Amino acid sequence: MLNILLLEDDPEDAELIRCSLLDSEVHMQMSVASTKEQYLSALGRKQVDLILSDFSLPGFDGWEALRSARQRRPEAPFIFVSGTMGEETAIRALKRGATDYILKDRLARLAPSVRRAVDEARRQRELKRIRGERRRLHRIIETTPDFVAIMDSDCRIVYLNPQGRRMLGIGQEALPAPTAGDPGYEWASRIMEAEKLRVAALKGAWIGESTLISRSGREIPVSQVVIAHKDQAGEIEYFSTLCRNVESLKQSQIALENSQKQLRELAGHLQDIREEERARVSRDIHDEFGQSLTAIRMGLSWLQKRLADAPASLAKLQQMEQLVDQTIQAVRRIVSQLRPAILDDLGLFAAIAWQAREFQKQTGIACEVEIDPMDPTDLVGQNMTIALFRIFQETMTNAARHAQATCLRVHCSVVGDRLVLRVEDDGIGISRQEASDPRSFGLVGLKERVVLLGGHVSIRGKPGKGTKVAVTIPLSGNKGRPCES
Repeated sequence: MLNILLLEDDPEDAELIRCSLLDSEVHMQMSVASTKEQYLSALGRKQVDLILSDFSLPGFDGWEALRSARQRRPEAPFIFVSGTMGEETAIRALKRGATDYILKDRLARLAPSVRRAVDEARRQRELKRIRGERRRLHRIIETTPDFVAIMDSDCRIVYLNPQGRRMLGIGQEALPAPTAGDPGYEWASRIMEAEKLRVAALKGAWIGESTLISRSGREIPVSQVVIAHKDQAGEIEYFSTLCRNVESLKQSQIALENSQKQLRELAGHLQDIREEERARVSRDIHDEFGQSLTAIRMGLSWLQKRLADAPASLAKLQQMEQLVDQTIQAVRRIVSQLRPAILDDLGLFAAIAWQAREFQKQTGIACEVEIDPMDPTDLVGQNMTIALFRIFQETMTNAARHAQATCLRVHCSVVGDRLVLRVEDDGIGISRQEASDPRSFGLVGLKERVVLLGGHVSIRGKPGKGTKVAVTIPLSGNKGRPCES
């Protein structure tokens, strides 16, 4: 629906113009202004798509009407509809900004002229919008901190934004005429390598990490996107690429990885020190307290024989003997918790089987143990042996605390050059969120121990069907860190 403003002081002429447009099926809404005041008011407050104006008006001529329209509604087409307008005046009007002129005795030309004017106005508005978008896009590309380049279908670089020129060390000189694959332009060939173009042409885009080479030969790691732009027939018109310099990000990643590696090595070193301290305390307790308690018990036995005829003293000695026996058992338990002697005497798998039996006694949870006859203790260092034993202890502890299980199945074997440890329970099953919870320090410590040994751990659970923990450790090159005395 067109909103037409008609400036006409003669009501009959105004009606003739309105009827002429309606007869030609011009869908419109027409407002008629007969005075200067009405005209200026309508220009300021109403939506106006097209202006029709008489040229000769009492106290207000066509030139003033045209000037006011160009000032207030520059986008609206302006057509003179007059019976007194000569050819020279009409030409002068067109030069001053009028869209067309129609004589009142030729109103048949009015509707086609209106349609042309409206279509042209729409086209001009669309062109203006497109030009504005192009300017904005050009400013964005010119000022973006990322590298942007465009190549034609023959792989010639036709555009390189300022950041791209800075990254490659290219000044404001013209871009090289040779294609990107020509010798001597390695910096250009890296922008659009053949494989990237092939994938982009096939799939529409190539996305990945790449390395650009500046004119001075410096390598620049980038994250890159290559897009193939095609016409309606599917033929490639040009390629565009956007590259983001990730050199600082790479350096930060390397620094982070080094920091994490140092933290893991420090954690491993602290674990070694802790295990060595446990072993030393275990030996000291066994040697000092064990010998002293054994001597005390022997003394109590000697006194019992000497005081056989003193019932009261004998009863007291027997109580003391029981207390000493209980203390000896407690010392043995503490020593085994600090450092199981069976681990050093019989090896890793035997220690795991013993720990499973002890776990069953303490918790009442049945343990089914399947052990490979080939024990890996001789293949690995002492530190790795104790680390693997602690990993197993942690899985058992987690099962006892959280699984609500009635049975555990333990499998230990050597497969090729890898040690495999699997612990399964029939409990409630761990969720994915719980397995990855950074506040689950037991699981975090277990995973860190495995990573420190270069291995892999998988923790999976199903609701109501239990949890499976699988640990795989490489044996080759895993002699462990040397024990410190």
